[in-house]
Amino acid sequence: MLAAMAVPLGPLEFHLTLAGPVGILLGAAGALPVVFVVSAILAFLGHGGLTVIGLNTFVLAAAAATASAAFRALGRLRPAWGMALASAAGQLVAGVLWAGIVYATLRAGPLPGGARPVPRVELFTGLVLVLWIVGTLIESVVAFGIGRFLVNVHPALLPRAPEARKHEAEAAA
Repeated sequence: MLAAMAVPLGPLEFHLTLAGPVGILLGAAGALPVVFVVSAILAFLGHGGLTVIGLNTFVLAAAAATASAAFRALGRLRPAWGMALASAAGQLVAGVLWAGIVYATLRAGPLPGGARPVPRVELFTGLVLVLWIVGTLIESVVAFGIGRFLVNVHPALLPRAPEARKHEAEAAA
């Protein structure tokens, strides 16, 4: 996650978060400290900033928790497809949270020094929507690849749906 977030993809400073796969593999509670540490390290390296570590952690942890829950809910799908769709669900939540935070900031009162931002809500919305769709597709493709890799290399790392655990327990008995 740290390496993926440290390297921008393209001129718009878009980068992978891998919040979905991290949330799926570690669960919501396990992903939270990872997301915090990654956000803090990146802030100290000049990517983001010290003042937004909490916001980055909140948004990425929400994406990880959503992906974790969605993956378990999609337990009947193949793990790679489940990981891709769950990561997309996490990106949806993260995108809505970021858009809400930025929109609220644009609509806030005057900036220090009396300056007032002139929001171009239509431009902002269009740009964010396009970037979010492209970013979600890229994240989902990468999550699919991670899912396929784990299925082939070490499938025990992937959490199983409750139905699968029940069938495994019945087969063992």
